[in-house]
Amino acid sequence: MDSKFDSRLDLLCQLSAADSLQKIANLGYELLGNPIFITDMSHTILAYTSSVEIEDESWQRNVVNGQLDRNLLRQDREVSGNRQNSTKNRLPVLVRDDFVPYPRLIKVLLSGNTPLGVVICSGILKDFEPQDIQFLELLSSFVTARTHHERYLFSPNEKAVENYLIKLLDGAALSQSQVEKRMDILDWHHLRCLYVMVMWPDEGDTGRGESLDNMLSLLSEMPYCRAFIYDNSIVFLYSCEHTITDWDEEAPALSENLRRWQLLSGVSRCFHDLSHLRFHYRNASSALWLGKRLGKHQHIFSYNNCTTYDLFQYLPDTIPLRDFCHEKILNLENYDRDNNSNLLVTLQVYLEQTKSLSKTADILFVHRNTVRYRIKKCMEILDTNFENGDEIFSFIFSLRIIEYLGKINKYNDRFNNNR
Repeated sequence: MDSKFDSRLDLLCQLSAADSLQKIANLGYELLGNPIFITDMSHTILAYTSSVEIEDESWQRNVVNGQLDRNLLRQDREVSGNRQNSTKNRLPVLVRDDFVPYPRLIKVLLSGNTPLGVVICSGILKDFEPQDIQFLELLSSFVTARTHHERYLFSPNEKAVENYLIKLLDGAALSQSQVEKRMDILDWHHLRCLYVMVMWPDEGDTGRGESLDNMLSLLSEMPYCRAFIYDNSIVFLYSCEHTITDWDEEAPALSENLRRWQLLSGVSRCFHDLSHLRFHYRNASSALWLGKRLGKHQHIFSYNNCTTYDLFQYLPDTIPLRDFCHEKILNLENYDRDNNSNLLVTLQVYLEQTKSLSKTADILFVHRNTVRYRIKKCMEILDTNFENGDEIFSFIFSLRIIEYLGKINKYNDRFNNNR
């Protein structure tokens, strides 16, 4: 058994464990020595060999972008005929023609008798070997399995943009210029400000009988916006001309629909560059996760308002967060526990609302005089008048640690008891 066979056997073993189309494309390149290219039937690139840079402009035009230079009708007929051959025989077919200066192996992917996509191995770097057809056939079987993964949408051309956005969410390392160029080809453009919104049903409902398809359709009908399913969540790219600080006031139609459909949403910070989509998606997901567990009384959770809590998630469990609390706040916590009072919550809302008695009363659903009494009691216990900025920051930080630990532990206990 020669070393070449051993290396190919190892690559085949890796293929069986590949968990993405991108990994399959890269392993296919190592296996066959030529670049691999995977598309859906609307010619949206879902994976492309990233192990090697193909600088040949003809390959970029004719294979990747499908932009054939001349005799388009004849070329289309030949390619179409070869793909029909592949569909009929369920095997890769060798394509040779006068317009592309190298052969290609094409395999049409099928679900039953329905074409899902195409795998192409381009013989630009080395000549094909007799066993390459069998290797491409085997590789294609793994691609077919991956295309049934819930993240990928194989359907008409209108899904081309969503497929590319999903590729970005999956971690494709692409530059801003590459993403902008691809979006130009797909003819989708956004306005100056972009937000990622990640949405979950509130308490498991999908909202008054509203179908998921209908919700996605209505969201996507908003100008310059896009909605699709990713990792069992609705992902919505909201595009506008200015930054948003109050969603109820500045995006009332969207806010009302979320309430009507009983959807909770986490929203990222404003950004402009789609190549950073994965980063902002992660922030929106964190905002939703934290907002739901911390019991915030709203339906849109902004990442800007929960960065402190998100920081706590990054710290290892071995770090005792409570040790970072101000000692005065710990004394107030002890007072609450001994006297069955709720001064901590009142103080936190009061300080977060810039010491407004009326706003605090509205949020806590108590009388303003009740808030005044509680704050006066806090001043006595903490021996402060809440005028020192550093002290106020330390108090808020400490109160958020206590809130985070209490609510996260309570949520986890409830979740474990319901399992």
